[in-house]
Amino acid sequence: MNLEAAGIVSKARVNAKCKGRRREYTVRDILRARGFDVVRAAGSLGPADLVALHPSLPTLMVQVKSRDWPHGTEALGLVALAERYRGRAVVQAWRFIDGSTEPSLRTY
Repeated sequence: MNLEAAGIVSKARVNAKCKGRRREYTVRDILRARGFDVVRAAGSLGPADLVALHPSLPTLMVQVKSRDWPHGTEALGLVALAERYRGRAVVQAWRFIDGSTEPSLRTY
């Protein structure tokens, strides 16, 4: 069933989700090229979109953003995740500015 045609989901929302997913795949590919094994939390409802594992580096928990840095409860969720896994995982946000191919990073 085409949710957009049925009027259940707007075209703008579908395009935003597609853009976000493309950005997640871009980050996944960057991390894989650096030797990480990456798991994507599709439709993630938690603070991390990607979890990246490396044999000799700390685990990365990554929130991927297409525009703005995480803020409000989303940012608080990342900080709480960082506190919970302090020393065993690194929590980061990767942000893309429209048109850029390289993300900016923020570690929590």
